Amino acid sequence: MMETLRYGKVKARKAHVCSFCGCTIPVGATYWRSAHKANGELYDWKSHEKCAELVDMLNMEGDEGVTGEDFYECITDTFGEMWDEMDPEMAESKDFVIPEFSKQRDFVYNHLKAKEETK
Repeated sequence: MMETLRYGKVKARKAHVCSFCGCTIPVGATYWRSAHKANGELYDWKSHEKCAELVDMLNMEGDEGVTGEDFYECITDTFGEMWDEMDPEMAESKDFVIPEFSKQRDFVYNHLKAKEETK
């Protein structure tokens, strides 16, 4: 079982890597930082605010938390579903190039935020 020892927002004094998406958290950015204990081992978890928000928006949280692999799989699956809904012919086109992961993440985030604002 995982135990959260510390959780909060901090401002980056140096660059970090987001534990969810693997992209850089730049100096000066506000990000989520937490410390955990699982199976007798301590570890830190750092994430972009946007990535933590996506975990909530997509209801990814489980009993044991969300790994970077879980996050990647959920975002890429959600991107595919959203793209198919928006333009199924383009998704099937031989000219369609799947965007890099950070662009998929941003697309999913922006699409979900736009849906929230229209509610």
